[in-house]
Amino acid sequence: MLGWVSIEKDAATRECASWVNALCQATHHPPTQALQHSEQPGVLIANTIDNELLEKLPHYAEQASHRMILVCCQPQLTLEQQLHLIAAGVSHLFCWQNPNSLLQAVLGQLQRWAQIDRILSARAIREQIIGQSPTWLNVLRNTVEIGRYSHANVLLLGEPGTGKELIARLLHTVDQREHKQDLVVLDCTTVVPELAGSEFFGHEKGAFTNAIRTREGMFEQAAGGTLFLDEVGELPAFLQASLLRVIQEKAYKRVGGDRWQTLDFRLVSATNRDLETEQRHGTFRQDFFHRIASNIIRLPPLRMRKDDIPLLLDKFLHEEFTEPPAVDPTLIYALQAHDFPGNVRELRQLVRAMCGRYNGYGALSTNDIPRDYLQKIGATYFADYEASFHQPVLNALHHGMDLKTLKEYVADIARTLTLQEEHGNMAKAAERLGITVRSLQQFRAKWTP
Repeated sequence: MLGWVSIEKDAATRECASWVNALCQATHHPPTQALQHSEQPGVLIANTIDNELLEKLPHYAEQASHRMILVCCQPQLTLEQQLHLIAAGVSHLFCWQNPNSLLQAVLGQLQRWAQIDRILSARAIREQIIGQSPTWLNVLRNTVEIGRYSHANVLLLGEPGTGKELIARLLHTVDQREHKQDLVVLDCTTVVPELAGSEFFGHEKGAFTNAIRTREGMFEQAAGGTLFLDEVGELPAFLQASLLRVIQEKAYKRVGGDRWQTLDFRLVSATNRDLETEQRHGTFRQDFFHRIASNIIRLPPLRMRKDDIPLLLDKFLHEEFTEPPAVDPTLIYALQAHDFPGNVRELRQLVRAMCGRYNGYGALSTNDIPRDYLQKIGATYFADYEASFHQPVLNALHHGMDLKTLKEYVADIARTLTLQEEHGNMAKAAERLGITVRSLQQFRAKWTP
């Protein structure tokens, strides 16, 4: 199914209702008044744009997996209105004009989103790119759309260890150019300035001492494929200038050559530096930045996608063991309590260290985390844990609650929540709380009419 439809306010005029029915038939999905959580994109039809709608849109966008089309039953919207709607979470915005062309436009977008999801569901991609958190899925969907439907240059921004090379390979994989060639990777930190011309453009035989044969440069090797410039932010300004023509016009000369050659390639660059700020400050060439950044993809750090840690852990364990051990749930909580400044790369190295400590019996647990690492996790966990109590306690004190009442109030909440989590099982709840079943029975009797 391609999506759901919701009618907001009084938009269901006869013409609009007919259009909605056509859309629903095309997507094989019945209309609904109530928005429910869906992995599918959504279509929202609104009669007017007002503050109430703007307040609801972020929630609607979340329910639609952050892919929402808004059809406004007005012939035109101001630029200010459009910007507010996009900021509130609308992915695509259409105004009510020609119903037939509008239907085709909406269906076309839904079909594109469906195709992107089919690409991401391919086994070869799922096995290499791990994660289902909304933040990560948005990155993957954006990557597939850019890679499949355009050939423009792409700049990947993100902290070290966030998977920039993985995303570069995904861009290359989904690229559908006819007779597509290989992905060529160049780490810009290894480029020797004096030899950069030969490295990038190649050289003719006899161009300089020891040039005993003609050599292809990296751009030529990437012809028909993708050139991935990793750590592009490390290139000095004079080297950036030397690449302007080949990136803009796809034309170059070998060192020692006098013939211009043309080639076709997609350029993907990556860096952990803030090039947008650096080019504004003049520390990175503005003209070079705009040539490499036709599209910008920002990769989230692991601390922004902690829901993916169990999936990543499972993948890394399968890399270490033919039959991975079970995982103690407390280990997952411990890993999710850590911010991982080194991101996925740090998590991978930690898993390898844990596997080396694992004795082969029972579940993998916090016992297998190296002691110094566990201390770091504990320090972060307890700091966050204590900080989470500060504001509620402060609010209670401001409302005049004394220490005795505060203790009783917190104890009552703990009993209530534990009973709910244990589905009323008194024995399990009492064990978790470290109290007797009798005292828990007395508490329940006190609050039961």
